[in-house]
Amino acid sequence: MFSGQRKHIYLLFTIAFYVFSTVNTYCQTQEWSLPFSLTDSLTDNHNPRIAVYDAGIDLLGIVFWERNINDSTTAIWMRHLSDMTQEEQVFYQEGVHFRNLHFFSTYGTDTLIYIFYEANLTGNFDIYMSKYSEDGNITDPEFIIGGDGDEINMDALPSAHIAWQIDGKIKVSQYMGGGNFAEPVTIDSINCLNPSLGSSGIVYEKIINDSSRIFYATLHYIYGWSEPDILFDHGHNSSLGYAGPKNQPNSFGYTILWETHEGSDWTILMADLDGPEICNTMIVSDNQLYPKGLIIWIPVLNDGIEEPTILTYSKNVDGFREIYANAPSGGFQNCYNISNSQTLDTKPNIEIGGYHYGTYYIYDVWERYINGHWQLMASRLNMQVDIDENIISDTECNIILYPNPFTDHLTIEFSDLVKGRVQVNVYNSSGTLIHSFQDFNIKQIHWDRNSQHGRGVPPGIYLIEILTESQKFFEKVIVADKIR
Repeated sequence: MFSGQRKHIYLLFTIAFYVFSTVNTYCQTQEWSLPFSLTDSLTDNHNPRIAVYDAGIDLLGIVFWERNINDSTTAIWMRHLSDMTQEEQVFYQEGVHFRNLHFFSTYGTDTLIYIFYEANLTGNFDIYMSKYSEDGNITDPEFIIGGDGDEINMDALPSAHIAWQIDGKIKVSQYMGGGNFAEPVTIDSINCLNPSLGSSGIVYEKIINDSSRIFYATLHYIYGWSEPDILFDHGHNSSLGYAGPKNQPNSFGYTILWETHEGSDWTILMADLDGPEICNTMIVSDNQLYPKGLIIWIPVLNDGIEEPTILTYSKNVDGFREIYANAPSGGFQNCYNISNSQTLDTKPNIEIGGYHYGTYYIYDVWERYINGHWQLMASRLNMQVDIDENIISDTECNIILYPNPFTDHLTIEFSDLVKGRVQVNVYNSSGTLIHSFQDFNIKQIHWDRNSQHGRGVPPGIYLIEILTESQKFFEKVIVADKIR
């Protein structure tokens, strides 16, 4: 019933290098590749999602998608992006819909990826989990969350929370590790749909007077989830989501992207919950655009954080529908046609699909209607970054950070190989310095989860910069909440 076994034979040759060790600015000349097919055009394929995992040296990517078998059956298929393996069926059972996949990557265990998805195995749609292991095996579905009613429109922030919609309510559950989740919390309970999670909180749509408005709530370290507040109350809004990557080790998010419909036009808007200030991209269409964004968070030596930003959307052009995207060096007004199919291309999804010593592999994957079926197409952008030779890995330096994730205290431990004074800087997901430990000539530093001003920081993903007298490196840590 369930398949998807694959033995890795991928041999890795280069030196170990952690993805957040990439520094200095990205190259200014990237271009998207010519489109290539991910599936055949004889079946109906939808909703591609990319998972990446740490292969010890590189990040390797797998694209998963839904394949409609008939009106009552949806199977999940996959193929590896690193070597473009053949398509493989992962989940299939006649009369069951498997759909809406999300992923958590793991480190230091046999399980490389936790796969979360919706399925109606017992009648209602519930949330299930499977594990993808080093030997290529994928386990059978394991029930995670469900009950009366349908848990649908699930979203996830890896190693932090999952959110979903049930009977007009938005619920959130905190990830506790090992595939376990805390008791769900209700964020809002009336006419809500399509939640999206990011480092700064949760956003969702809410039906008011037959139109969809944008609401949000934030998560506080001590007080928990805030009361919902309205972010945008004009027009009809859809395609809501965070622009940060949704796969690890890059997952974070604080910029929100959506489209609004007023009069005869659809317009792409952006906002940051820290403001919040609404930004109009000035991209307008008389049809839905289905926008997706990708902001990559790269620490840059002496310059803080680089944030290459890519936008993609679908737009009607000369009677056809094409996929548009910009390169990291270009602004949103410099998006160009990357599909060039003169057919129907729609619903793009952009994500990091791999990394190899200085190069991120960015994939824009979309649906194309051809031969009476929906085929998945893709274009790849190789985003190169410069490597600073002074930055070394934690294994090379024998520096240990534990526990990770942590709730109260993080210990940073140095071996005898680390000589002289050490400076440790802590940055949040927007690149803001929140704490600095300086002039230490010791073998252990403790961070108590407080900012420089003594205030507790919220759950999320933080960057630890470690500087010695001759060396430097970056490491990512996850701040989690306690079980309540």
